[in-house]
Order: sequence, then structure tokens, then C-alpha cells
Amino acid sequence: MISGFVIFMSVEGGSLGKFIASRVSRLYPAYWACCTVTFVVILFLGGEYYSATLFQYLVNMTMLHGFVGVDSIDGVYWTLKVELKFYGLVGIVLALRKMHRSENILYCWLVIAGIMTFVEAPKLVRFILIDVYACYFIAGSLFYLLWRDGSSFKKLAGLCGCWVIAVCEIFFDVPANENLKAMGVNEFVVAGIVSLFFVIMYMVADRKLGSFRKLNWIKLGILTYPLYLIHQNIGYILFRKFHEYNEHIVFWGIMGLMLGCSYAVNMWIERKSANLLKNRVRAIISAVIITSIFFLLGSNTMLTQINSRKAKSEEALKRIQSWHNQISHEVPKDMQDEWQNIGSIYPYQLLRGCSIESSESEL
Repeated sequence: MISGFVIFMSVEGGSLGKFIASRVSRLYPAYWACCTVTFVVILFLGGEYYSATLFQYLVNMTMLHGFVGVDSIDGVYWTLKVELKFYGLVGIVLALRKMHRSENILYCWLVIAGIMTFVEAPKLVRFILIDVYACYFIAGSLFYLLWRDGSSFKKLAGLCGCWVIAVCEIFFDVPANENLKAMGVNEFVVAGIVSLFFVIMYMVADRKLGSFRKLNWIKLGILTYPLYLIHQNIGYILFRKFHEYNEHIVFWGIMGLMLGCSYAVNMWIERKSANLLKNRVRAIISAVIITSIFFLLGSNTMLTQINSRKAKSEEALKRIQSWHNQISHEVPKDMQDEWQNIGSIYPYQLLRGCSIESSESEL
């Protein structure tokens, strides 16, 4: 939900190029740093439980590993595939210049998501429309529109629809998932937690938090992304390594370490490289656009020249065929059939022969 809220805020009045630059500069610096740290920790401390290869690491660094079937370096990275698909959908809407119709597009997407909840849809449709996670992105986007434009019946109805779909998916998926059942996950507890997030997001979007709104949450908020990227596998590895010591000290020590690493990534990596990377990406996009324009113009010019030469060749061919027909009566009768065959089967050879003869005569 938060992702949908933030993405819709970031594309406000922007273009596709600015959107791509903002997403690349926001996601990749911290991701590259955390992915590298996780890879190094796995190599030296992973033991028999965690392993990673150089190839796996390099593919993960592109953030596209989920699309090519390469395992994630860290367990949480599977969500990046879902996130990137949402970015792709937003990019398509931006490219089509339809962001002013985004609310209606969200309602259409919500209807399809609701149908997919109860009806088996083709895999390609589920892949493109983000399957069971669509309701959360739609909800986040509607929460942003509610925050920007105020509440309305359509928005509230859409949010209720998102909540219903989310709860239905939970009651469908949790009992059917053997791993979740083995861990003792209860679908009613999960549904309650998700419902609480919906309530909190509504209070944020509708500005109903009272004095909590006056608190500065930005410093904590900026740590969420690097913390998300670095906490899981490294945390598990450290827990396994120090499990013999006091569990409370280990837990809070690792928690503090993860927060400290997240703060360092934000201060030394994200802040210092975000603007530089954003400008570089914008420059690359501009260069690609300019190159594409010149390529298209050059292609059009080349096609025009080819068509012009083709037209001239066809005109010359017609003249040769006319000349061939005119002098056919001068050819001896026993050679007229062969003469006609030459004109019908080898017209271009005649054209070439005439052009050679003309060139020689000019010399």
C-alpha cells in the first residue's frame, strides 16, 4: 500500500523519463550496497544454511533476477519483482499520457483483480496485473488520491473493495500453504493485521492522526528501505552464530546493528549518490531519445531514397519494355518468340544492358 501511495506521489505532473530516473536513483544505490554486503556475509558466514555464487550476485545486482529465474541473494528480494511490475504498469500509463485518468484505470484494475480472486485467469494476465498483490497497490494509489483530492464515495468504495479482496486472498491462501500452517500462522490473525494497516493508511490519507501528524517521521521512514534490504538473511545468519548467548542481548544487539547499517547506507550511499545517479539516468534517457530521433529521421530519409530509386527503376523498366515491344516486329519471325521471352523473363537484364551501353556511349 505504501508503495502505491509513494509512486503516485512521485509521478505527479511528471514524465516517463523523470519517473524512470527517480525510481532508478531511489532504488538502486541502497540495493547495490545491501546486496553486496549480504553477498559478502553469506560467503564468509553462511555456512551450510546459506550460499551464493558470483553469477547469482551479478544477476541480482540488476534487480531483474526474479524475471530470469535466478534465486535471490536475500529472501526478501522476491518482492522487488512484484514492485517492478507495478512500476512497469505506471510507466505504460505515463507513456500513453493517461495519468489524468488514473482513478478510473484503478477502478477497472480493481474489478479485474476481484474477478481473478474467484475465477482462474490465464497466467499471463495474472503476471501482468500482479495477481494477488494487485489490491494492495490499488489501495495505496487510492489512498494517495484520497490524501490529495479528499474523500469521496467512489474512493471509499474502491478501498473497501481492496480490503475485501485482500481478506479473501488471505483466507484462500493461508490454509492452503503448508509452510504457513507448519509455522502456526493463523488466517484470522493475518487478516486482522492487514485490516489494521488499512485503517492506519486511511487515517494517514484522511489526515485523522491528530497530534501524531506533528511528529517528524521522516528520519525513521528513510531507514525502512535499507532495513528491508539488509535485515533477513544477515539477521538469520547472526542469530544462528550467536544463539548460545543470551537471547535478549542477541536480539536487541542484532536489531541495533541492522538499524545502524541502515542508517549508514542512507547517509553514505543513498544521499550522496541519488542525485548523481538521477542526473546520469536522465542524461542517458535524453541521449537514447535523441539517438532514436536521428535514427528514425535517417531511416525515413533512406526509405525515401530507396522508394525514389525504385520508382525510377520501374519507370525505366516500362520504357525498356515499351521499346522492346516496338522493335519486336523488326525481329525475324523465327526469333520473335525468343525475343518476347527475353522481354518477359529478363527485363532487368535488358535495363542493365541498356544502362551499360548508355554509359559507354557517354564515354
